[in-house]
Amino acid sequence: VKFVKSFCLPVMFLGGGGYTIRNVARCWTHETSILLDHNLPNELPMNEYLEYYGPDFNLHLKPNNMENQNSNEYLEKVRNKILENLRHLEAPNVGIRDHVADFYQNDSSDDEEFEDPNERVSQRLREKRIQPDEELSDSEDEDDPPRKNVHSYKRSRVSLGNVGGVG
Repeated sequence: VKFVKSFCLPVMFLGGGGYTIRNVARCWTHETSILLDHNLPNELPMNEYLEYYGPDFNLHLKPNNMENQNSNEYLEKVRNKILENLRHLEAPNVGIRDHVADFYQNDSSDDEEFEDPNERVSQRLREKRIQPDEELSDSEDEDDPPRKNVHSYKRSRVSLGNVGGVG
């Protein structure tokens, strides 16, 4: 939390999982105090949630109050599993691993999201935006004659030869 706060950017913290109820109470009390730049005493005042801070009812646990029963073999197995999972993780800071091609190939010419609204759109892109009649959504007027896509310049070109009485 201190590291993330050091960037002085707006942040929203969300809870995680895998904690015991006693540890999550301590964790989020401590993390919230860091977020608020407020130091909390180890002794907690009486409150309705005090039972979550047992058995000693202090904010911080006493160090080394429990024997570490994790074997070196178990810890090495967990470490290897984590490293294996990280190896398959798509991340910008992983430059050594083999690049797996994206499932979807993005055609940059189709990226209409970043088009300049002051530039003309090519005929090819305009035609790609046209939805075939069979792709239009179902509606209540399904028994009526088929609707036409009024933007379908490809299918229903207007003849300009007779416009304005010129023949």
